[in-house]
Amino acid sequence: MLQRAERHRPERFLSAERATFGFAEIGGDAWPVGDTGFIASWISGSEYVKIQTGVLLFFPRDMHLYQGPLPNAQLVDGSGLDVMAGLEYSTKDRLWPHEGTNLGWSSINVIVRLPPVGQTVEVAAGDPLCWAFLVPGRSALRLSKLPLGADHAGPPTEAP
Repeated sequence: MLQRAERHRPERFLSAERATFGFAEIGGDAWPVGDTGFIASWISGSEYVKIQTGVLLFFPRDMHLYQGPLPNAQLVDGSGLDVMAGLEYSTKDRLWPHEGTNLGWSSINVIVRLPPVGQTVEVAAGDPLCWAFLVPGRSALRLSKLPLGADHAGPPTEAP
C-alpha cells in the first residue's frame, strides 16, 4: 500500500501496519530487509519509494540491463504508478560464477513516484510494474548530422 502524505514528516514512524517518513506512507506485506519492514521502502524522505521484488536477473558482463516503465502501460492492468528508468551494469562485487564465466546480476527493485494526495495504490504479487531488457554495454554507433546548407543534398556528415 502506497500513499502520499499531505505534508512532509521529518521523523520516521514504524508500526506493524504502517511506516511513514517524508511524504511516503507505506504498508502491506512484510519484507526482511529495508528501512520499513515492508516490501516498499522510502528513498531519503522524497516522493519516491523502492518496491523490492525479490527477483534477481543475471546477464552477460559486457551487457547492461535496462529497467524502466512498461511500454504502453495503459494496455495492461498495472498499478498506474510512475516508474523510473535506469541501467544496471556488472561490477566486481556483483558477479555470479556460471559455466566457467561470470555473469552480472541485479536485484530488481522498482523505483516509483508516490501517487497524488488522497489516492492509495495497492500492488499485489504478479502485478506488472516494469520491464527489463539487455542493451549493449558499449556501442560503435556514432551520431551524424545533416549539413546545414539550404539544399540538404548529400549524405550526412560526421558530428564533430
